[in-house]
Amino acid sequence: MIHMASEILLASEYHQYRDPEDGDYINSETELFYQPDTAEFRMDERESYLYGGGTLRRDSTPILKEDALDFITDCANDHSSYHGVEMAPDEEMPTTYISDSKEALEIIDNLRHEVESERSNAERKVNTMPEQTQQNQNTQEKAKYANVKMPAAFLTPHEFTAKDGRTFEKAYVHFPEGTKVNGIDLGHYSCDVFLNERMKQQMLSGEQVTIGFKADEPVQVWTGKAGDEQNPYKKYEVKPWDLVKGLKAANEGFKAEKAAEREAAKEQGATLKGESEQMRESSAKLAGDNTPEEHANTR
Repeated sequence: MIHMASEILLASEYHQYRDPEDGDYINSETELFYQPDTAEFRMDERESYLYGGGTLRRDSTPILKEDALDFITDCANDHSSYHGVEMAPDEEMPTTYISDSKEALEIIDNLRHEVESERSNAERKVNTMPEQTQQNQNTQEKAKYANVKMPAAFLTPHEFTAKDGRTFEKAYVHFPEGTKVNGIDLGHYSCDVFLNERMKQQMLSGEQVTIGFKADEPVQVWTGKAGDEQNPYKKYEVKPWDLVKGLKAANEGFKAEKAAEREAAKEQGATLKGESEQMRESSAKLAGDNTPEEHANTR
């Protein structure tokens, strides 16, 4: 009788990146496991300082079959640039690993056939979709960037200096309260983007700033600070279109909230004005009941 392992390592990715807040270099390791007992895939992520220090983050999360296959495919490809949101030019290339054990290769092969079959069925269903819905999906697939407009107040410009001495203008984008991506609350999280001339002009004019995320690369978002127990550091990768959808919904909620506040202030102003007019009328009445002429008639 053959006993399968409790979990099987399928692929892993290792890279280093620079913390945009304090400039420290951080090791990031991601491992994909298959759990035979439950037929599920699990992603383990660990982050720690490159030059000593404790673990910043350790997460273990079940993931979908499609995401597991995408991760394996990314690891198998020849990475010529940093896999993730566009970062500084001095990012180091990731080191990837695909397990070559017979057990792991068989699992990967079965996974690939299963996912490709499901995707093929999904494509057939697309042909029966309403024309407008299909057009919207085709637009997303063709677009190179997922764009969203954000109030200028949610951007904090900063300057980044690369190892070779070059400087780049960037901005931290802070997500408003109520930002949710696939049901996960990302309110008060942030991401880092490069500033272009159009974005700077929009900020100077007090307009909504158009932010573009590369449509085919996940966006790194984070919150908190390393070593802060009250507000611990957390970092995730989010699909660009999902993030844009969440930000747009949060922005609409933010605008609706501000509109309600303005309406309430207007109503309060009208109420105070009415009360003030009533007080003046009452004062005039009292003054009218106690005029000098009436005093003269009572002498």
